[in-house]
Amino acid sequence: MLWLDGQELPLETVSRALAERRTLGQPVDTLHWVSHGSPGELHLGDNRINSAYLLANAQKLANWELSNLALWSCRAGADHNFIALLEELIGATIWSTANTLGCHEDGSSHWTLATRNASSAAASPALPVEPARRQAWPHRLNGAPVASGSPSLAAISEDATDPAGDTVANLFSSSFSDVDGDSLVGIA
Repeated sequence: MLWLDGQELPLETVSRALAERRTLGQPVDTLHWVSHGSPGELHLGDNRINSAYLLANAQKLANWELSNLALWSCRAGADHNFIALLEELIGATIWSTANTLGCHEDGSSHWTLATRNASSAAASPALPVEPARRQAWPHRLNGAPVASGSPSLAAISEDATDPAGDTVANLFSSSFSDVDGDSLVGIA
């Protein structure tokens, strides 16, 4: 697992961690990226990863050597050009959603990703969080909470007028599971 704070450059930090894993003979096949998001953007602290940011970091992304990137970020997949650019730069299958991830107002939860390639026979990756914890998390990953003057975010209470979300750290809370049986190698 790799926790990023608002002070780090996200793509540099992830690139360094993936390179270290390869050096140790433990390459990452599927990277699970969990953050708040919006159409065509991933939100990490004060960083907004959009198409311009991806293009500026194209060389780093080309060295990721992934088979799959699972974007657990609300609505990031609604911008098909953003997802296509990620696929081109990384050379991996990108799993994303155009929908909101997390708990909905009716109490249901949505934690499903898809690829742009409708003919893909591969099953959607599962979020590596225990199902009971995932279902009990009463927030969404659609709008990032805002921290001012602090790289760490405190939990944020939600109400119907501001469904922005909670910190991603509270979703995980040191409780991980590996539902597909291979080793859990990292979350960005």
